[in-house]
Amino acid sequence: MKRIISIVLSLIIFCTLFSATTVSAKVNKGKCGKNITYKLDTNKKELTISGKGDMYGYLSLIQYPLSTLDFDNSHRKYFAPWVKIKTYVDDNRMVIGKLAKNNCRVSVGEGITSIGSNAFCGVTFTNPEQTFTLPNTVNKIYGGAFMDSEVNTIKIPDNVTELSSKVVYYKDNREYPSLGCFDCCSAKRILISEKSKLKHIGDNAFKWCSVEYFNENNSFPNVTYVGYEAFFGCDGISSISLPKAEVYGRAFIYCENLKKADVSGTKKIRACTFQNCPDLEEVKLGDKLTYIGRGAFQSCVSLKQITIPKNVQEIKDAAFNNCEKLKTVVIKSKKLKTVEDSAFYVSDNVVFKVPKSKLKQYKALISPNAPKKAKFVGI
Repeated sequence: MKRIISIVLSLIIFCTLFSATTVSAKVNKGKCGKNITYKLDTNKKELTISGKGDMYGYLSLIQYPLSTLDFDNSHRKYFAPWVKIKTYVDDNRMVIGKLAKNNCRVSVGEGITSIGSNAFCGVTFTNPEQTFTLPNTVNKIYGGAFMDSEVNTIKIPDNVTELSSKVVYYKDNREYPSLGCFDCCSAKRILISEKSKLKHIGDNAFKWCSVEYFNENNSFPNVTYVGYEAFFGCDGISSISLPKAEVYGRAFIYCENLKKADVSGTKKIRACTFQNCPDLEEVKLGDKLTYIGRGAFQSCVSLKQITIPKNVQEIKDAAFNNCEKLKTVVIKSKKLKTVEDSAFYVSDNVVFKVPKSKLKQYKALISPNAPKKAKFVGI
């Protein structure tokens, strides 16, 4: 009897130890910054990042082709340690498939000052409806940080000054092709207060992002830089206000539901900035503006009126081409020197209101690039 009891107790102890070993094997730990550690508990589906300073920057599958002959597990080291990768064999070659969507609850502790490149690229948060809040100590977010991640709401602290497009791999400090912080992110609400210190919105920052809401007025009063294709394909936003920003090319191309935009701080409306924004009805331009680039408002089919500010000197080809409802163009500038091919191929009934002193000159300048029935009125 004693022998039986002894065997049973031994089995219980063995099972307990085995169970503990199994559980502990599900917890991965390591460094993700000079003074930052991570703990990934796959049983509880929890990722905890804690410490002080900047997170490491990683790479993503964007830096590596989706199909490559030399991919093997050694490449795994380039990616964040909590990001999974699926691979499969095709035609006797190893092919990188895609990021395996992690499903975890993420916690980033106070003291973290930056979110590294591709840190949460491809991560699916356990409860997508829950707001993911970054700590107040974060002041910078690097390229690809939330790229292709699945979460409904992300709250950006007011201390963040830059949404960078830089991708720097921490082990070699090399700079790789730029990525948008929230490129293809599923978040519908990326909460950025109007009181935010944010000044720099990098290239591709919200490209193809599902965002619909930043703040009540979608206003960024302190932003001074909006990068190339920053809001490309953000068809959820209906308004944007950037009164101090210099805006770079293709920034709002394919924003299909954008109705109202304030870009009164920019010196140039660069090529294709608002191209194919079919709902755009109102654009506020400022007196700093000197240049309207190629295809800047092309195919903005809901635009009915535009005012060209007093310092504009150049309007490039196809700038307002196919703005089929554009019937009133008010030109306040007396400095206009260039109007290029098809710049105003718009409504047949368009009326150009121009300075009286420039009526004859501007009619000769604009007529070859406007409908034949266009009228010119001095004001």
